[in-house]
Order: sequence, then structure tokens, then C-alpha cells
Amino acid sequence: MFSQIAWPGEWVFDFEDPKQADHWKVANGTWEIQKGVYAEISAAEKAAHTLFGEADWVDYTVEAKIRIDANKWAGLVFRAISEYEYYIVYPEPTPGVSAFFQHHGKEWETRARPKPNKTQIKGKIQVGNWYHLKVEVKGNDLKWFN
Repeated sequence: MFSQIAWPGEWVFDFEDPKQADHWKVANGTWEIQKGVYAEISAAEKAAHTLFGEADWVDYTVEAKIRIDANKWAGLVFRAISEYEYYIVYPEPTPGVSAFFQHHGKEWETRARPKPNKTQIKGKIQVGNWYHLKVEVKGNDLKWFN
């Protein structure tokens, strides 16, 4: 779910209306809106993600509430130019870090670096809890908060 505050030029999704999924491009996985949550439901795909926005967006902020379920992966994709080329940041329950990396190429496992950059975070990430992620993109500067 995204923030309920909307300013000119901002998109807000509460995922109460199933038609809101039409604004998103499924890159990988099976996605549905269920009870106000836009969720990947197969848990069988590698790097399952969905995209919103345009490849030419330069300066923007994206905020989302995410929940890590049983498969232990949930994050925020940004600066995507295709379903294979994008940045992602996600919290990891074990060992309690925020991971950041860039996908590129034509395969889900292809990354700019073999291992993501990881930063220790305060508190513990619990499976099943909701967390707020925020990414700011300004030119070549990328910042993320969780």
C-alpha cells in the first residue's frame, strides 16, 4: 500500500480496487490484489516483481509498505528500464540487513555485482510484519530508507 497523501504529479494506490493492478506491468510472477494488498501469489518464480512508471523518470520518490511472507523476499524495485534491468532494495530478516543491488542483462540472476551491498539495520525484521520503504532518486544519486 502506498501513502494516502497525494500531491500534484503523484500516484497513490490503496489496492482496494482490483483495477488498480492495471497500472502495473508484471515482469515476473503471478500478481493479484487481495484484501487491499498487491501480492505475488505463486511463490514459485525467481526475482518476481512488478513495475510502475516510465523508464525515463529521473527525479522521484517512491514509498511503499511491504510485508515479508514465508519466502522471505520483499523489496522495492526502482529505476527500471526493463523487466531485467533495475535496482532493488529489500530488508532481509536474517541477518537483519538492508540489501541493495542492480539487475542487468537478460536473465533474472544477472547482477552488476555478484553479491548485493548490505547495510546493517536497527531492529529485527520479522516475517509477516509490515515495513515502510522509501527510495529517493535524484539524477545519479540514490537513497533508500527503511
